[in-house]
Amino acid sequence: MVDLKNIIELYISKGIIEAAEKDHVRQLLLVELKPYLEEQHLPYEIGIESLQVRVEYRQKMEDAFFDLLRKTTNSKEYTQQRILLFSEYLKKQGVILTLDEIFMREVMNPYERLVDLLKTLHEGKTKQQLMDYYSISRKPLERDINELVNGTKILGQYYPYRRTWCLMMMSL
Repeated sequence: MVDLKNIIELYISKGIIEAAEKDHVRQLLLVELKPYLEEQHLPYEIGIESLQVRVEYRQKMEDAFFDLLRKTTNSKEYTQQRILLFSEYLKKQGVILTLDEIFMREVMNPYERLVDLLKTLHEGKTKQQLMDYYSISRKPLERDINELVNGTKILGQYYPYRRTWCLMMMSL
């Protein structure tokens, strides 16, 4: 059975020529990604067949990549490019991720994203509609809503959003 770790190792050995780049990608995909996959309860030993057919596993993988990129402090653009190249390789293996759309959200700075979410919440959209609108999965959406629930600074002013309404949104 071919698993995620095998696919990563094949990608590194056959898809990358330069030795230094191999080391960087190995560090990114086999070391730095690991805690985010574990947080999603997605082991490196998951079979490629499971990733091909189970939408929830692909969403967990997208969340792990999103968290990895979000918490990258330097060379974010380079990390994003490496992840997108690996997702292209996964696509050839029949595992289709929607990282392009998810990473577009990361391009917005946190202030813009929260203000936009605040405006969108007033439109009365459901959680699923918000996930579709922002092209993200459940976890990043809930993180942003929680930030609004707990309060955030906008233009230097602290704004707690209507707590009960946001909590209601979390349950939809």
